[in-house]
Amino acid sequence: MAISFSRPDPSSPAAVGSAQFTVTRRGFDTEEVRDFLRSV
Repeated sequence: MAISFSRPDPSSPAAVGSAQFTVTRRGFDTEEVRDFLRSV
């Protein structure tokens, strides 16, 4: 269940640090995190 992100400002640590992800049984949703990292 990927969530679409608005592209964060990669030069803003606060914008990247405030990203939130869905928690799954073994931690954060890996696909959601990968999608976010690709957008940065």
